[in-house]
Amino acid sequence: MNYLVLLDYGHLDNGVFLTSFARALSQQQNAISQKKNGRAIILHADSEYTERLIQTGMMREEARVRAVRDLNHRLIALLADQGVSAIGLNGFQKSMVRTDGAETHVNRKEIERLPHQPYLLLSNLAADKDGKPVFIPLADYAEAIRKELNIQDIILFSTLEKDELLTRNESDEKKTRSATEPEISERLPDQFNPPPFPVLMSTTEMLTHYPSKTGMISINPA
Repeated sequence: MNYLVLLDYGHLDNGVFLTSFARALSQQQNAISQKKNGRAIILHADSEYTERLIQTGMMREEARVRAVRDLNHRLIALLADQGVSAIGLNGFQKSMVRTDGAETHVNRKEIERLPHQPYLLLSNLAADKDGKPVFIPLADYAEAIRKELNIQDIILFSTLEKDELLTRNESDEKKTRSATEPEISERLPDQFNPPPFPVLMSTTEMLTHYPSKTGMISINPA
């Protein structure tokens, strides 16, 4: 079974979090490798790196594309440092993800044709009508992939750093919360507040034990 992990703008510029995330995948990958019928698909967008590129004189859209492509390479290197086997690609490659400006189309066959690895790291750069890379908001991108691949579990991480200190709690397994609750709303990344689809809020430590959802909070759209 495939599942999605979303790395949002804020977390992508947090070196401590990313290292913890890579270590979590390193501990998890053996269990994932044994399940040949699915993989983890990690989706990422850009980060504060975009703003730093803009300060060098780049136009915003050009900077976004450059930032996302560079991040894909950096994340693959970070995962490799922790012994994590992953494929890193941008959505526009092989026309896996295309957009006509109004709708986003996912080529399921191209994704399923990829060599089987526990993790697929996929950026939110899709191909436009001319085949050129174009930035798509992460929430819209995740929605398109979720629907095409019929994915049930979408995992994201709290914006509050203190939540990373939380540990698994058996009583919290599959707890359902609403995105309208203030204590939940303040922990959701801006573009997923409220989420357009049900999500699981996790910590990197909890992710280590997936497919167990112990400690994760199930959040429904408003």
